[in-house]
Amino acid sequence: MLAIPLVSPTTLAQEQSGTQASSADRPIDTRIAPAQNKNKSQDADGDTQGPSQDTRSLAGAEEFSLGPVTQRRSFWQPLIGVTSTVDTNPLASAATQKTNVTTWSSAYAGIDVNRISRRSDLTLSYLGGGLISNDGTAKNSVIQQLGFGEKLAWGRSTFSLFDIVNQLPETSFGFSLPGSSVRLPGGQGVSLEPIFTPNQSILTTRGQRVGNASVVELDTAMTPKSSLTFVGGYSLLRFLDSTGFLDYSEVTAQGGYEHQVTRHNSMALLYRFSELRFSSTVQPIDAHTAQLSFGRRNGRFAFRVAGGPGVSFLRTASPAGSTAATSSSRQVYWTLNTSMTYQKGHSTFGLAYDRSLSGGAGILPGAITDQTTGFFNSQFSKAFTGGITAGYARNQGLNSPLTPAQAQIYNYWFGGVNLSHSWGRWTSLDLSYRVQVQDANTNFCIGTSCGRNLLRQTGSIGFNWRSRPIPIE
Repeated sequence: MLAIPLVSPTTLAQEQSGTQASSADRPIDTRIAPAQNKNKSQDADGDTQGPSQDTRSLAGAEEFSLGPVTQRRSFWQPLIGVTSTVDTNPLASAATQKTNVTTWSSAYAGIDVNRISRRSDLTLSYLGGGLISNDGTAKNSVIQQLGFGEKLAWGRSTFSLFDIVNQLPETSFGFSLPGSSVRLPGGQGVSLEPIFTPNQSILTTRGQRVGNASVVELDTAMTPKSSLTFVGGYSLLRFLDSTGFLDYSEVTAQGGYEHQVTRHNSMALLYRFSELRFSSTVQPIDAHTAQLSFGRRNGRFAFRVAGGPGVSFLRTASPAGSTAATSSSRQVYWTLNTSMTYQKGHSTFGLAYDRSLSGGAGILPGAITDQTTGFFNSQFSKAFTGGITAGYARNQGLNSPLTPAQAQIYNYWFGGVNLSHSWGRWTSLDLSYRVQVQDANTNFCIGTSCGRNLLRQTGSIGFNWRSRPIPIE
């Protein structure tokens, strides 16, 4: 698997900021950045850096975190990388796959931009490249991701715009390429909660797909310790190479009230409405969720937990030839979103868990999705950094006339290790190993493999160059 951590985001700044890795489309990988000066007080140009207080709302769309390491000046920073990978299962279709084991080569380039002014904070990250199958076992692929964030402050209010769009050849959850994360040196990338991003946590046959998440947020302070937050989001998942998947879109509206209980502790109450629509099925789904949330941040430790009931309403058209009518069903479930990040010295540890209604990753017409991820990153010496990461996703289909009596259940695990050795200040050599396992309670086919389980292993080596941050005057 050649993968470039694109979005969640998927996830763009998780390695350096220490934020959790919980979204299906997020960060696609949680590993330490190759830059070796992230824990020092100054960068190469002498710009003062330090942790800033994280003001993200408990009732907002962004992930709860320790807070980014900010730089005093605006900057832009390019990157270039090449990678070679050995893959035991390329997930290719039967029409193209020749052998079970194949190799990939890739080249990619990107740019990070951060523009800061008195009332505005703009973040822009782009990464683009291609994957080439060296033996023609699978189709060559394009990989792209664009992350955009803009925060505008006036008076007691902050208006935020976020957008994450990516084009990938396979499922984003567990997708990685060593050393290629589109991340800003200060860890200020766009990172959204799982509910606002399209679910991609079921392994499928290889094929190009586009995922997009767009969010607007308004935060207004009512008093020095209390605030109101309003969020609107639109996400979609589209498959470009096959008609055998379920394209879908989701509209989300959320409102919440937050109160700062103590200096480090806050609580929030929120309500969320979600509307799921599928392009090839007549099964619209509307969902309502209420959650009580608690958060704690103290500089080195960030913890958040939000839970509450959810109810979904499914409407299904009657079979062809019957009278024009629809049947409906209701499903009540519980929701939970929790994460923990701890940073000490040159090491960061994080765990996250999310349970919510999702679009079913293009396989199921709606699902209750459980996702958990964990990572540990550390700088072992001046030249070596490394980390481990793992994730698990369970997707259970909703009970409806469109699903069998026994709801389909997919279980997917991934795990990996990586090691990076810096050459000079801005270049690095990266090694990684990753394993992916999937099983289900019914038979499924991925590429030429059919059955109830699948195993995939990949090993990669990559060389990356990233320029020093270049000031924007």
